Amino acid sequence: MNKLYAQGAIEDEVLGVYFSPLKRGEAYAINGELTIGGIDSLRYIGNLTYVPTAQRDGRVSSWVVRIDAVTANGQALGKGGYGAVIDTGATNIYVPVDAYFPWLELAGGEWDQTYFLSKFAQKPNGTFGFTIGGTSFELTPEQYLVPEDQYHVWNLPEGVYWSFIGTAGPTSFFIGQKFIENIYTVYDTTNLRMGFAPARHSLKDEPEDGASQ
Repeated sequence: MNKLYAQGAIEDEVLGVYFSPLKRGEAYAINGELTIGGIDSLRYIGNLTYVPTAQRDGRVSSWVVRIDAVTANGQALGKGGYGAVIDTGATNIYVPVDAYFPWLELAGGEWDQTYFLSKFAQKPNGTFGFTIGGTSFELTPEQYLVPEDQYHVWNLPEGVYWSFIGTAGPTSFFIGQKFIENIYTVYDTTNLRMGFAPARHSLKDEPEDGASQ
């Protein structure tokens, strides 16, 4: 990206990232798209919510953004005001313990330290989400649970439900592919910011009024 921008190949150092959720039997499918030098307005719904990234000396120092709140069914958990890495190199979502364990209790699950995943005897039915830049982004159980036909990929025991949501300690906060599969994500180096909007998974539909680039 830096070289392309320096060479004048792209006008803005912007990267749009889209993942299509993997369907049953497609655990190893290639499901990502990158838009280099801009964004693909067909891949998201409504307007992008932009928030600043971590900065140093007028440059992006890391792709960390402020998470106003972690939510369960719209209810805020933990203290809020977290800094989270938006990480395309990670699959799971790891939130701080002060938000994670209250969510786990509400959802009726337990933390499995063998697999570093959340485990449920019964399928949870509540949403899990984040408030970013004043906008709520929620995931349904179908979006945050491991598909049962992919248990063999992750070497997971059957007979229970597993979630890609977990914790890595008191302050660690990583948001990976299982969020980006459902939320179109923009890495904007030029303007020192990131953008988020609900992903559009069917290109047959026209963008809704207000879609922006």
